[in-house]
Amino acid sequence: QGNTEYDDKRQALYEHYHPLEISPVIPIEEKTKLMEEWWSKTHDLLIEGGLTYDAIKKSVENSS
Repeated sequence: QGNTEYDDKRQALYEHYHPLEISPVIPIEEKTKLMEEWWSKTHDLLIEGGLTYDAIKKSVENSS
């Protein structure tokens, strides 16, 4: 989004949750809850970071 604060927070979430996502020792029920938590926190950051419909549209237009 071009928002450094948002990008840092998103990266911190990734660094916390991604190892949990790929862990072979966490039971699927627990992992599912963790992944839902990760999604929810990331969604909240999108809103906090000011993501708009126009920004999504522009991102899609500029993607390959």
